[in-house]
Formats: sequence, structure tokens, C-alpha cells
Amino acid sequence: MALAADDRYIYLAKSGWGWPSRGKHGAGVVRFKLDGSAAPWPKEQGGTYLMLVRPYVEEPQGTHPPLLGGIAARNRLLYLSFTRENLIEIRSAESGELKDTISLEQPRHIETDSDGTLVVASGTRVVRVDPRTKQVTVLREGLKQAYGVALAAGAGQAGTIYVSDYSGQQIVALDRSGTEQRRIGRAGGRQTAGAWQADGLLHPGGIEVDALGRVWCAEMDLSPKRFSVWGADGKLAKELVGPTFYGCGDSFLDAFDHSIGYSTGTRFKIDYPNKTYAPIAVNGRNDRPGALLWPTWSGRFVTCNGKRYYTDEGPRRTPVIFAYEPDRMRALATVGVVRELQDSGLFAGVKAIARAKPMDWYSWSDRNGDALVQAEEVQVVPSPTGAGMFTYWGSLPGDDLTITLPSGGRYWQFAVTGWTPAGAPVYDLTQAKELARQKGEAGYVAMDAEHRVLIRGDPIMAYRPDGSIDWTYPSRCAMHGRPGVPAPGRIIEVHRITGLAPLPKEAGGQLFAMNGNNGEWYFMTTDGVYIQKIFRDFRVGGHKGPEYFISQESFGGHFVRTADDGKYYLVSGNTDARVFRLDGVESIRRFPVAQIGFTAEHFATAERMLADEAFGRKKRDRARVPRAVPEADGFVKRWPDGSLTEWTALNGQALAVR
Repeated sequence: MALAADDRYIYLAKSGWGWPSRGKHGAGVVRFKLDGSAAPWPKEQGGTYLMLVRPYVEEPQGTHPPLLGGIAARNRLLYLSFTRENLIEIRSAESGELKDTISLEQPRHIETDSDGTLVVASGTRVVRVDPRTKQVTVLREGLKQAYGVALAAGAGQAGTIYVSDYSGQQIVALDRSGTEQRRIGRAGGRQTAGAWQADGLLHPGGIEVDALGRVWCAEMDLSPKRFSVWGADGKLAKELVGPTFYGCGDSFLDAFDHSIGYSTGTRFKIDYPNKTYAPIAVNGRNDRPGALLWPTWSGRFVTCNGKRYYTDEGPRRTPVIFAYEPDRMRALATVGVVRELQDSGLFAGVKAIARAKPMDWYSWSDRNGDALVQAEEVQVVPSPTGAGMFTYWGSLPGDDLTITLPSGGRYWQFAVTGWTPAGAPVYDLTQAKELARQKGEAGYVAMDAEHRVLIRGDPIMAYRPDGSIDWTYPSRCAMHGRPGVPAPGRIIEVHRITGLAPLPKEAGGQLFAMNGNNGEWYFMTTDGVYIQKIFRDFRVGGHKGPEYFISQESFGGHFVRTADDGKYYLVSGNTDARVFRLDGVESIRRFPVAQIGFTAEHFATAERMLADEAFGRKKRDRARVPRAVPEADGFVKRWPDGSLTEWTALNGQALAVR
């Protein structure tokens, strides 16, 4: 994306893949009035908020470079750069009509100078282009990959040109003639894994200069997502980190220290009194051949074999075991299906993987501590079911690192059969144990301290260690599956088992949490007792504070009792990782064992209640809803009280509207 503005509009240029046709790549420009409301284009350009400048066509997602590289606005004209086409288009800012074109090698970001010329990042150069004569003047050559440009106008820097060198990992300051003045960011850039280096850039992209002469840079990296702000002296002034990946599936707390949190593959120090956080390390990368994916999903911490481990749910939906180290997490072991490794392209040098059939099973245990997959560390066996191993949302191993996964209509368990010199658990696939026949969907699998296997499916259920069913609980509402209204005891659209924690000693056993697609969280004991739900279903009105409203598609989350303070915490959100302390769990107690009698008289009474209009078919009330057509332009402040009608809960039940 790229932004530009003039005295009337803000222009947002987007190049990427559309929804729902995510296999198609196109480019367009959206414009807004200065008050933030949408400004549709004329009918000649479609008459909608989006002017399509390149039609969406079939193309693999992630193909680079993007179609549209940058945008600039001046004197009622728009300048759009098309990197692949070696082209700059000049269009009317009012009508969108194409006025002219300029040929230029790999143009990316554009700025308009006070004299009407364009300053453009072009391949490995920075150039000045006169749009009237189309003359190109080279200002600077020899960059690794020029990406963003910005022009300083004040604070003693008038005429200074800044250019971000995406592959050179620095921002270069030039005078108007192109002579280098200084560089911003440590030489070589920020390291991709390990202890945090705040004074380094990593893939600097779009840049701008504010009225104080500070340079703002959008770094094009995901671990973490960062805007860095640099003073006129070239030193870091501020860093703004966030948001999470979509759905907050990658965010969790450290089980040993509640002041340490993780998100987007990054370790953060949390300051609870001041409600701030700062990155302190990057967990790892899969940027080398043979490297397993670094932890990108929430999981759980365990102490096993005298060491601390982290078990990731696995981006391939099969778990990965990591060593917990001071400034990173180091991949140790995993089991899975060969096809997933073959498709990634990172393991072409491992013959056992290259020669295997796609549905074969593999295990890997690191022997030399380098976190890379080598041939002597891999075991491959034919799938005994002829099928792969897969859960849609992931799985959590047990405290002893036993892994349970479904395959071919059965649940299989992989126990640790040894340890390598590097401290990695060994999973001998020839000793895999068939636990039980699969009953229903296996959306998520976890194991409690007593080796119960918990299944998020329909129903939610648990297997005993001998493979017999321990308990079931109804969960008939699948994701986006017309779930009906929320009600006490009803579990709706669960994604994951987000964590397990010991209950107070007086209660015994463990508590586990599940996150619902509509924002509710549900808590049960691992022996099958429903405890409570928290947060509000986003479809029900009456929300009094955004901190208790998680919204739809909060795919991730984490529930944990931290060892340093003994408190219960959970992490949830949609594109932000919100940390909650959960009070009241310590008050949970079990009822004394007792028998409940149910007689024929009780049954007859229940039948009479159901037949009674007062309890059964209640009279339907009528409500008059005013017919009104709001201006649906996304500008919520124009709506009275933010909405036309607010529906609230009634007698503990939500209101269903048909």
C-alpha cells in the first residue's frame, strides 16, 4: 500500500490479492475526504470508492514485486508507479482519467518536489523525473534496492532527500544533488533472530519526514511489525510495534514469568503498571534451508526431563517442540506428514524426505543443536492408515511431551522414546500407539496432567488413557454454522483449547479454556464439568467497554497460570493481544458427592410445565422498529449514539430476531 494527499483528498493505493478471490492479483486507488469519509470516483471509473487501475487476474498469492509501487499527488494530478511494467501513469486526481505515461526502470515510491519534478526510487537508484519533458536525472546509484523516498521541508533540512534501501537495511540521506549526507540505522541492519537491536532497521519500506525533521519508517517485516521514528541526528527516537497477525493466533504469556509475553514471533517485556510493552528478542526464523518454522502460534510451556520446553501448536497443525532459551526459542523435534515438508521447499537436501510418499509420516529430533533438519536426524515410515495427520486448529502435547494426532479415523499417540545429546525428545514412529477410534471432527487435540485426551469437536469430549470415552459435552454450532443465540451453558463455534491450568488444591484437577468465534470464552474442568463463560458475544448489544468485547474471528488466545505469582491470565484479541488477569478461579470448589433422586412425580411435573403457556409457548410480543436508512459510508459519528437500535439481553437470554 501507499498513501498520498492533496488539499482535498487522501489517496490510498493498494496492490494485492482480493477477497474472496485470493488467487487473483490486482491494483486500485481508494480516496477519502479530509474528514475521513469516503469519496467515490466518477461513474466513468465505476462510481464506487475503488478505482481499479489494474484488473484482478489469476496469480499465485505472494508473487513479487507487486503491481503498484507508489503514488503521489500534486496540482490535481496523480502519479502511479507500476514496478513490473517499468511505468509511471499520470491520471486526473478528480476523474481518474489517464493523461500520460513515463517509462522508468522498476519505479517504486514517488514524491513530488516543489519545482514540480518527481523524486522516484527506481531499481538500485534514486532519480529525478520531469513529468513535462520526461527527462530522467540520476541522483544516486549503487543502492541494493531503493524502496521509499521522502523529502524534508523544515527543521533545517530543506531539500534533503531520504531513501530507504530495503536490502541494504538502512535509510540514506542525500542533498538535492544526490550527495550522501548520512545514514540511519546500524550497518547491516537488525539481526533476524535473538536479542532485540532497536537501533537497527530490517527491510525498511515506506518513509516520511514530519515537521520536526524526524524520519518515520514502516519496516516491511512481520517479527515484529514495526514503525521506527528517527531523529534528525540519525538516532532512534521512538518505536511503535504492532499489531498482531490476524486473529491474534500467535500471542501468549510466559508460564514462568507473567511479565514476558510473545506475539508475532517476538518476545516482549510487559510493564503492567504503565500498560506498556517493549520487544526484547525475536524467537527465530525459518529463513535457512532445513529450518523448521519458528513458533507462530500459541502453545504451552512445560518442564520435562529437568528442562523447560515450549510446545507450539504448529503452523502445519502438528506440534513442534522448542528449547526455551534466554533470547530465542530453538526448534528441537516434531512429527508430521512428509507432504508438508516437501511443499515448503526448505528440505530438498534431505533424501529421506525428497524420496518419501506425500502421506508418509516423519519424525525429526535435533542431534547437534543447530535447529536444522539433517538426513541422520529424520525417520520416515509409511502411514499405517494411508492418510496424513491433521487437526484444523492444532494440538498441544502433554506435560511429558506425548503427542496425540488423528489419522485415518483413529487417534495415534507418540510418546518420547529417548533424548538426543542436544536435549531433543526422540519419537520412534514404529512405537506409535493407536489410542481410540475417532468420533466426530477433531478440530483440536490436547492432553491434561492425567493423560486424558481432550478433543474440540462435535461433541467436545475426552478419552481416558485406555482409549475409552470419559465424557462428552454438546457443541453443535460449528464456525460460521448458523449458531443461534448465546445462552447459559451453550458452547458456540469453538476454535481452540487455549490452555490448561491447575485448579486450586481444594478443587483438584485442571481447568481448560476454549475461545469461541463470536468472542465468548468457555471454561471446563478436564473431567467434564462446565464452569462458566466470559466476554460478550459480539452479536449481542449492550457492550459497555471495548476491553470486554473480543469481536469475531479471534482465532488464537492463551490461558495459563503463571508460576511466578500463581495468578490466572488469558490473552485474547482480534488484531491486538489483550492480557487479562482472571480473578475468582481460586474460589472454585467441587460439590460433595451425592445422589439426586428423580421420581415419576418429578417427571409428571416437568411435563405439565412444558405444556403450560407460562413456561412453554409464550405469547409473542410485538415491537415497532422505526424504518430508517442511514448513510452507510463508514463514518460512524454521524449515527445517533453509534447505532439506530440497541438490543440487550433479557432475563439472561439473548434476543433472537427472525
